[in-house]
Amino acid sequence: MPHAFLEIMAVSLIAAASFIGLRVLRSIRQEGRLSGERFRSWLQEVAWALLLGAILLTVAAFVEAYVSSRG
Repeated sequence: MPHAFLEIMAVSLIAAASFIGLRVLRSIRQEGRLSGERFRSWLQEVAWALLLGAILLTVAAFVEAYVSSRG
């Protein structure tokens, strides 16, 4: 069961990245365009969320394979 906590956190981070994308689309719709600085900021937020999500999923896989299976 300990790997489920990590998986839920990872999926939550990845979902947060998609909501950041929706926020950017709303901004483009309201303002008509997206500045370069704002785009870079958005891209950095999404990249970090996806990277942390991938790391957490990898850790959860190892926990499930080597820790949860022994119980």
